Amino acid sequence: MAWALVVESYGKYGNIVPCGNNGTQQLRNKTRRGWLSETEYLRRNTTGTVYVVSDFTQRMCEMSPKQLADYVMCNHIDVL
Repeated sequence: MAWALVVESYGKYGNIVPCGNNGTQQLRNKTRRGWLSETEYLRRNTTGTVYVVSDFTQRMCEMSPKQLADYVMCNHIDVL
């Protein structure tokens, strides 16, 4: 299962992934076109960039928002 995560930039404070449902969404489609339709609401209601990662693991849940943003930016499979 793929996941969409929002990475927002806060200038000198760096990049973070917002906590809760504001920054993550599980994707059910397997194509880029499907991901775009699924994440339409998420993309319109954020100022950040939406990245798609292949899986959301327990290790990622334990990261800080800043560490998670760095991980997502390095290991994404697509940018929406």
